Amino acid sequence: MRDAGNGTLSTESENAAVGRVVIQPAPGMKTLYANTFHTQFTTDELLITACVSTPMNDEKGALLSVQPQVCLGMTIGNAARLAESLRMALEQYRGQFAVPKDNIN
Repeated sequence: MRDAGNGTLSTESENAAVGRVVIQPAPGMKTLYANTFHTQFTTDELLITACVSTPMNDEKGALLSVQPQVCLGMTIGNAARLAESLRMALEQYRGQFAVPKDNIN
């Protein structure tokens, strides 16, 4: 990542299909924390709802409070690209930090 000169960071990488790709965050872009995900799909799209879950207790006992934060919709093809991007990022993470494949929380 490098400073884009306007107070944001950008990433430039090579992409065989389009040449160079520059990622520059949009103004007002926010970082969202999520620890639980709900997925739904139709024949044409996949929806991922990112949530924050917290273990709690009430008068009936233990429960998990889940608060949806944002829903991300995409085509099935884009979902496959996202899955591959996540797989590659986890592989790089494991290599950089020497974390065994079955030891990521």
